[in-house]
Amino acid sequence: MSGKELAKQVATLSDKEREAFIAELFTHEDIVEDLGDILLVRERRSEPSIPFSEVVDRLKRDKLV
Repeated sequence: MSGKELAKQVATLSDKEREAFIAELFTHEDIVEDLGDILLVRERRSEPSIPFSEVVDRLKRDKLV
């Protein structure tokens, strides 16, 4: 099932069923972590990217690698 299909199904749930569904999601640590990652990516979507070589140079400069 795709995310869009799941969202459509969740949208048809009653408020009580939707709350139970969300509560169940939060009992699965891996899913909560993935959802947090997705939200972070969406939040940072408009930030400029940094070339990998520049990231490596910064890490080396800061003696982190």
